Amino acid sequence: MIKPSSQILSSTPFQMLLYFHGWYDLIFIIITLILYIYKAVSLPYPALLALELCFLLIAAPLLEWARLYLGTRGNLTEQVLPLIFFLVLCVPTIMGHVYFLAWQAYVLQIEIPMNAISLLFLLAELIFAIIYIIVFQRSNL
Repeated sequence: MIKPSSQILSSTPFQMLLYFHGWYDLIFIIITLILYIYKAVSLPYPALLALELCFLLIAAPLLEWARLYLGTRGNLTEQVLPLIFFLVLCVPTIMGHVYFLAWQAYVLQIEIPMNAISLLFLLAELIFAIIYIIVFQRSNL
């Protein structure tokens, strides 16, 4: 049971980070789709890799939006469990960005800073989530 608290513990900077990362993700996905079309038309792309990239382009935004929702919910409701799931979903999200940076068949120059910015958002969100899991857990004791 959640104890009523007179002190607000949720973090405005963490919430702003989640908000702006959501907008950045929308831009990231649109640019990535445009780049995928460019690569498919201009470069010799093996069919299996094209199918793999299509799967990632569908799965990555769904995973990312679920992760951002859990982070927002955990922060605003001051609950630990959504933030733990948020941290768990950070792992496949990071792996997706590593794929886009290093493992895909063709990496264009614009994709490097795009993924680096997203990884910086992720790193900052990880730090905030760990801090606020501790803060929220201590407040429930």
